Amino acid sequence: MTFVKIGLGLVLLIVFFFIFKFVNLSRGELNMKSTAGQIQNGKLSPCPNKPNCVSTSGPKNHKVEPISYNETLSQERINEVIKKMGGEILSKDEKYTHAEFTSKLFRFKDDFEVINNPEDKILQVRSASRVGHSDLGVNRKRYEKFKSLILNDSF
Repeated sequence: MTFVKIGLGLVLLIVFFFIFKFVNLSRGELNMKSTAGQIQNGKLSPCPNKPNCVSTSGPKNHKVEPISYNETLSQERINEVIKKMGGEILSKDEKYTHAEFTSKLFRFKDDFEVINNPEDKILQVRSASRVGHSDLGVNRKRYEKFKSLILNDSF
């Protein structure tokens, strides 16, 4: 019985070690500042060289397509969709929104940015984790959900 408890304790310890190693958690990373808002030449900042980011202006492995729309799309509607998805709006203007999403389990913060170009009827989007290396596809799924809700008239 004692060996079972010790074995179970060791297994749990190893599992937690690999979870924390996997997400690359450290004291400095827990409080990392956002890299959002660095717009250059009308484009969102590039993704870092880690798989935890997607962007319409990213390289091939981070690339998602800009979202094209047919009707008029207000920044207010964009912000409503982000809030419906669980995001908190941190800053906004008439063409740009920066929001923050917080994971439920570990409380990780992710940045979500949208630039609305109403002249071309295109949205540029960037979704990026602030910490760790992998996000298990969370940012890509968030982009896909946002795209689906934006293109659905009755979200």
